[in-house]
Amino acid sequence: MTAKINKEEQQEPQDQLREKPKIVPLLNGPYYFINEMEPKVVENLQNSRGESLSVIRGVSLCRCGASNNKPFCDGMHSKIGFSSENKEQEEDTNNSDRHPMVKDKRKNYVGKSITIHDNRKICSHAAECVNNLPSVFKLNARPWISPEAAETKKEIINTIKKMSIWCS
Repeated sequence: MTAKINKEEQQEPQDQLREKPKIVPLLNGPYYFINEMEPKVVENLQNSRGESLSVIRGVSLCRCGASNNKPFCDGMHSKIGFSSENKEQEEDTNNSDRHPMVKDKRKNYVGKSITIHDNRKICSHAAECVNNLPSVFKLNARPWISPEAAETKKEIINTIKKMSIWCS
């Protein structure tokens, strides 16, 4: 027995993949969140051959942690010399206003029924976790994540799902 799949059915999963939102890290800059992949024609803008130009629009999200408009990028990455390279900043007492680079390292916070994984390198530092679930994420406490402080495991899962747009 065989089955033949028509072209429309074959293209459907590909179309769905193209329509998924994407987060693209820009070199030495923000994350660029693209929600709609369909290019839109820019009205009254043409190239030298008279052809309409189109653009895919997105939103810039802070990746350096220094934005005054978190979670959005306000260009502070260029003022503080943010680098997307994954290296530690050397000790420099003459450059104390510069933000330190963060290592790509995951730390596990183990609870009885759930483990929360934290990676400072991919965090946008927008404080969404602290704002959404302050009983678990306590900014000035050590350890700063306490999985047992939530009323339910689902409360943690829902908060982390909400944050996934900011921490990729």
